[in-house]
Amino acid sequence: MGDEDGDFAQVFGGDAGAKTLKSDTAIQATKKELNRKDQAPETRVVEFNNEPANTGFVTNIIKSTKYTWWNVVPKSLWEQFRKVANFYFLIVAILTFLPGVTSFSPSTAVIPLVLVVGFSIARELYDDGMRGRSDRRSNHQKFSVLKRDAKGSGMTEEVKSLNIKVGDILVLKKNSPVPADCLALLSTEEGGVLYVSTAQLDGETNLKRHLVTQATKDLTDAAQVCEQRISRSEK
Repeated sequence: MGDEDGDFAQVFGGDAGAKTLKSDTAIQATKKELNRKDQAPETRVVEFNNEPANTGFVTNIIKSTKYTWWNVVPKSLWEQFRKVANFYFLIVAILTFLPGVTSFSPSTAVIPLVLVVGFSIARELYDDGMRGRSDRRSNHQKFSVLKRDAKGSGMTEEVKSLNIKVGDILVLKKNSPVPADCLALLSTEEGGVLYVSTAQLDGETNLKRHLVTQATKDLTDAAQVCEQRISRSEK
């Protein structure tokens, strides 16, 4: 396959010839591709309705706000004065306080700067407040979660989106939003088919076709998930 210099050769059929890759970069890329094919995908095990067993996962709380009550002043000022224009006028305003540097009054530079920066901060805080309101509305939206009672059968319970945990079985109806990353277990459509809209994620309005998992495709009722004691889901 190679000579003393480490050339990598690949022979295509009989006397057709050989293609020699003398570049070390090409050789390393080929090795990485072969190693990637040999590696098995990561497997995560989640137990249904068993919160103590499902540890190490993040919560389902949505938080898209930028500011909090303790960092609003320093962070908002940093966001404003990291802009070149605002930083330039800040330096000019500081120089007006130094005697002999400029003949202008400090108010001529300070007042416009304060108005511009103050307006920008007020707009940022308003937008951040609107994002926080949207987050609270999403976090407190209620969804039906399938729980297992003392007899082992299924029962639904209303749970806020922020309280949804890994391993909870959600019962979603038509046109209902999906509050978290989910694995389809059951569908009322024939053949376990369901259609999902991802318009809020990628802007595509076409419904995407999905199928339920092989382990639950033969079940016909949501309560059977608990009755069949399907305790683990691997992905």
